[in-house]
Amino acid sequence: NPINGLPLTDKASVDSRPVAIMINNIKVATPQAGIGSADLLYELEVESDITRLMAVFADPVDVPEIGSIRSLRHDFIDLAGAFDAIVVHFGGSYAAYDQVMLQGTDHIDSTNAEAAYWRDAEWRKSRGYEHSVKTTGEKLISAINKLHLDNKNSNDNRAWFYFQPNLDVVPAAGTAATKITFPYSNYNVATFTYDANTQTYIKGQFNQDQIDINTGEPLRFTNLLLLQATVTQFNGDILKEYDLSSGYGYYISGGQAEKISWKKGSTLNPWTFTKADGTELVLNRGKIYVGINRIEKTINIK
Repeated sequence: NPINGLPLTDKASVDSRPVAIMINNIKVATPQAGIGSADLLYELEVESDITRLMAVFADPVDVPEIGSIRSLRHDFIDLAGAFDAIVVHFGGSYAAYDQVMLQGTDHIDSTNAEAAYWRDAEWRKSRGYEHSVKTTGEKLISAINKLHLDNKNSNDNRAWFYFQPNLDVVPAAGTAATKITFPYSNYNVATFTYDANTQTYIKGQFNQDQIDINTGEPLRFTNLLLLQATVTQFNGDILKEYDLSSGYGYYISGGQAEKISWKKGSTLNPWTFTKADGTELVLNRGKIYVGINRIEKTINIK
């Protein structure tokens, strides 16, 4: 798998183009469906102190029933662009639509592929109309074909990160990290608790484990990339603007944490992660969480 380094069940899917799906993360819209199956999960604070998720799948065929799908913010276009992923969303901010039009971003939206989505009747009743949209990999593949989008990846089937040569987990080269608090806002504080038995981190929010309703299991990640960036207001309004050129953060894996530097840049530039000695960071093979918050926030690692 070119995104998380795990073995593929179907080797032919190595050349598939990723999809990046916008996911609602307001409390009334939890638990979500399908996000535990993502190869990589992004999280950013958006307006009104809430966060939004983007679930990235290396191959759309692996996307289960997933939701709730929500509207796009422009910074997520750049995050999806790190893998040249097709952006999947239901609506968007004016800044997001402006960037989609300006850059010619390949995307699947209610405006160009309404048949890719449906509203879950039970969710519509219990959670509300705007929190009820779902899709599946089958529907996304149909939309990709109908929209004549390129379905082959742009990295010549190479991995997007440097990975350890085998599945053994190599702890990050730093201090102990078994309980991490990553505050996005007063409303949403992400927590990560290390499970030594599985060598994964269980994600929590709203004072409980974050669950994938499809499986009933909490979200688990082998690799945490907790990054900090300068965040300002976009055009002076409520939308946020993330400086994704470069910054610092932590790589956390195997019960330990180390400080790293990162670079991103423009939309189609991939991520670059560097250790303190200037060498490229080598990730463990496994699911990846990338959280980005403001440099003013304090990351608590114990």
